[in-house]
Amino acid sequence: MVHRSTRFFLFLFFILQVFCLQANDGAFFARGNQLIPIQEKDIKVTKEILKLTKLEGGMIEVSVYYEFHNPGAAKKVLVGFEAMSPEGDVDGTPKKGQHPYIHDFTVDLNGKKLPYAVSMVEKDGYIRDGKIASLDMKKYKGEKGGNYVDFDYVYHFDAHFQSGKNKIKHTYRYDVSGSIDYEFNFEYVLTAANRWGNQQIDDFTLILDMGNSISFSMPKTFFGKASNWTITGVGKAVDMPAQEGLNDKPYVEFQVREGEIQFKKKNFKPAGELFVYKQRIIQNQEGAGAVKPFTVPFTHSEDQNWRVFKNPPKEQINKLYDQRYARMEAIFGDPILQRFYPI
Repeated sequence: MVHRSTRFFLFLFFILQVFCLQANDGAFFARGNQLIPIQEKDIKVTKEILKLTKLEGGMIEVSVYYEFHNPGAAKKVLVGFEAMSPEGDVDGTPKKGQHPYIHDFTVDLNGKKLPYAVSMVEKDGYIRDGKIASLDMKKYKGEKGGNYVDFDYVYHFDAHFQSGKNKIKHTYRYDVSGSIDYEFNFEYVLTAANRWGNQQIDDFTLILDMGNSISFSMPKTFFGKASNWTITGVGKAVDMPAQEGLNDKPYVEFQVREGEIQFKKKNFKPAGELFVYKQRIIQNQEGAGAVKPFTVPFTHSEDQNWRVFKNPPKEQINKLYDQRYARMEAIFGDPILQRFYPI
C-alpha cells in the first residue's frame, strides 16, 4: 500500500508536470500526403503500397509504390504533393525555399528519377486554370516565419505517363509532431487519392512499422474495426469505445512487441485520414463528479509521464499499471491483461 505522504508527493509531482508541459504546448511539424494530379480524369491508381516507418530520432519515413493505368495515348500530367506549413512551438521559416521539416523528397517514374520544384501557395485555392499559382515571396506581405506562417507548399513535377502501365516510387521523411496531449502523433492524407481518374485505389496496402515494444492508437476514420488489421509479428489490436477527452471517436489501441501492422483493401475509397498517436495525458480530474485524486492509481509509463484517469474502467487501470511489465515480456494470467498485451 502506498503511504499517504507518498501519495501527496505523487499528486504534487503530477500537477507540476502538467504545468511544465502546458508551458510548451506542442509542435506540429508536417503530415504525409498522397501524390495528386493537378487536373486529370483518365489515369487510374491500380495499386498502392504505402509504408510508414517511425525512425529513431523522431522522424517518419514514407515510402510509396504506385501502379497507374493510362487508358489512352502517352501524356504529360502535372502532379503535386501538398504540404501544410508547420504550426505551434516550432520555427516555420522555409529553408532554401522548401518546407523546413520535409527531407529527402524523391520521385521515380518508370525507373527514372524526376526533377521537381517547390511552390509556396495560398492555403486555399492555389490552382488557377489547371496550373499552380505560386506566391511571389519577395512581394508577399503575410507571415513568413516564426510559430505560424500563413501559406502552404506544393512539391510538383511533370510526369510523362506512357500508355498502359506506369510505376512511381516516392519517398521522403518528415519530423514527428508532439504536444502536451501526445507523446507523438502523425497524420497521412489518404483522401487525396480520390482525385485520380477512378476515384479510388483498386488494390491498397498500408504498412506501419512503429518499432518494437510500443503502444499506439488510431481513430476509426477509414476502417471499421481492429480485425481489419493484421500484425506480422507479436502484438494485439483492441477495439475501444469513444471516451471523453482526446479519444472522442471509437478507436483501436495497438500493442506491438515486435513486427509491423498491415491494412489491405480492394477498391479502396478512403473517406477519412490516417491519424496515429500515442497519448501522453489521458484526462485531468476536474468538474462535478470527478474522482478524488487517489482512488485512481498513478502509473509510470514507458515515456516517463504520469497518467491519471477520470472515472476509468478497471481494464484501463490494470492495462496501464502493468504496461512496464508487458515491455519486459511478462506473461499475464488475468484475461483482461491478456486482451491488451501479446503473449
